[in-house]
Amino acid sequence: MQSIARDLKRAKSATAEVYVPPYPGGHPVPYLRVKWNQQSLPITYEECAKRLREGEPRIEVNAARDEITLASYLMNPGEERIVGLRLAEVLEQATA
Repeated sequence: MQSIARDLKRAKSATAEVYVPPYPGGHPVPYLRVKWNQQSLPITYEECAKRLREGEPRIEVNAARDEITLASYLMNPGEERIVGLRLAEVLEQATA
Protein backbone atom coordinates (compact mmCIF):
# COMPACT_ATOMS: atom_id res chain seq x y z
CA MET A 1 0.00 0.00 0.00
CA GLN A 2 2.90 2.37 0.73
CA SER A 3 4.26 1.70 -2.77
CA ILE A 4 0.94 2.69 -4.36
CA ALA A 5 0.80 5.80 -2.17
CA ARG A 6 4.27 6.79 -3.43
CA ASP A 7 3.20 6.30 -7.05
CA LEU A 8 0.22 8.59 -6.48
CA LYS A 9 2.49 11.52 -5.64
CA ARG A 10 2.64 12.00 -9.43
CA ALA A 11 -1.04 13.05 -9.30
CA LYS A 12 -0.47 16.26 -7.39
CA SER A 13 -4.00 16.77 -6.07
CA ALA A 14 -4.41 13.21 -4.76
CA THR A 15 -3.73 12.06 -1.22
CA ALA A 16 -3.30 8.47 -0.09
CA GLU A 17 -3.53 7.05 3.42
CA VAL A 18 -2.70 3.51 4.51
CA TYR A 19 -4.97 2.27 7.28
CA VAL A 20 -6.05 -0.94 8.98
CA PRO A 21 -9.79 -1.10 9.72
CA PRO A 22 -10.52 -1.90 13.37
CA TYR A 23 -12.34 -5.21 12.91
CA PRO A 24 -12.75 -6.83 16.33
CA GLY A 25 -11.20 -10.29 16.24
CA GLY A 26 -10.26 -9.94 12.56
CA HIS A 27 -6.88 -10.12 10.90
CA PRO A 28 -5.23 -6.73 10.43
CA VAL A 29 -5.15 -6.12 6.67
CA PRO A 30 -3.86 -2.82 5.27
CA TYR A 31 -6.08 -0.79 2.97
CA LEU A 32 -5.36 2.37 1.02
CA ARG A 33 -7.73 5.34 1.03
CA VAL A 34 -7.33 7.69 -1.96
CA LYS A 35 -8.93 11.12 -2.15
CA TRP A 36 -8.54 14.18 -4.33
CA ASN A 37 -9.89 17.67 -4.80
CA GLN A 38 -12.39 17.30 -7.63
CA GLN A 39 -11.85 20.91 -8.69
CA SER A 40 -8.17 20.16 -9.31
CA LEU A 41 -8.80 16.64 -10.60
CA PRO A 42 -12.13 16.80 -12.47
CA ILE A 43 -12.98 13.10 -12.29
CA THR A 44 -15.46 11.42 -9.98
CA TYR A 45 -14.47 8.46 -7.86
CA GLU A 46 -16.97 6.32 -9.75
CA GLU A 47 -15.51 7.36 -13.13
CA CYS A 48 -11.98 6.62 -11.94
CA ALA A 49 -13.08 3.15 -10.78
CA LYS A 50 -14.77 2.57 -14.14
CA ARG A 51 -11.63 3.51 -16.08
CA LEU A 52 -9.53 1.19 -13.91
CA ARG A 53 -12.04 -1.64 -14.36
CA GLU A 54 -12.25 -1.20 -18.14
CA GLY A 55 -8.50 -0.66 -18.66
CA GLU A 56 -5.69 -3.10 -19.18
CA PRO A 57 -4.93 -4.65 -16.83
CA ARG A 58 -8.35 -4.65 -15.22
CA ILE A 59 -8.18 -3.23 -11.69
CA GLU A 60 -11.02 -3.32 -9.19
CA VAL A 61 -11.31 -0.72 -6.44
CA ASN A 62 -14.07 0.29 -4.05
CA ALA A 63 -15.48 3.67 -5.09
CA ALA A 64 -17.55 5.73 -2.69
CA ARG A 65 -18.93 9.23 -3.07
CA ASP A 66 -15.85 10.77 -1.45
CA GLU A 67 -12.99 8.26 -1.79
CA ILE A 68 -11.55 5.15 -3.38
CA THR A 69 -10.26 2.30 -1.26
CA LEU A 70 -8.02 -0.58 -2.22
CA ALA A 71 -7.53 -3.82 -0.31
CA SER A 72 -4.07 -5.36 -0.06
CA TYR A 73 -5.11 -8.94 0.58
CA LEU A 74 -6.10 -9.53 -3.05
CA MET A 75 -2.74 -8.49 -4.51
CA ASN A 76 0.18 -10.70 -5.37
CA PRO A 77 3.76 -9.47 -4.92
CA GLY A 78 4.66 -6.98 -7.65
CA GLU A 79 1.06 -6.07 -8.48
CA GLU A 80 1.24 -3.00 -6.26
CA ARG A 81 3.46 -1.33 -8.87
CA ILE A 82 0.97 -2.06 -11.63
CA VAL A 83 -1.91 -0.68 -9.56
CA GLY A 84 -0.01 2.40 -8.42
CA LEU A 85 1.21 3.38 -11.86
CA ARG A 86 -2.16 2.73 -13.52
CA LEU A 87 -4.10 4.70 -10.89
CA ALA A 88 -1.65 7.60 -11.18
CA GLU A 89 -2.04 7.47 -14.97
CA VAL A 90 -5.85 7.65 -14.78
CA LEU A 91 -5.68 10.62 -12.43
CA GLU A 92 -3.09 12.40 -14.58
CA GLN A 93 -5.25 11.90 -17.69
CA ALA A 94 -8.13 13.60 -15.89
CA THR A 95 -6.18 16.87 -15.84
CA ALA A 96 -5.12 16.68 -19.50
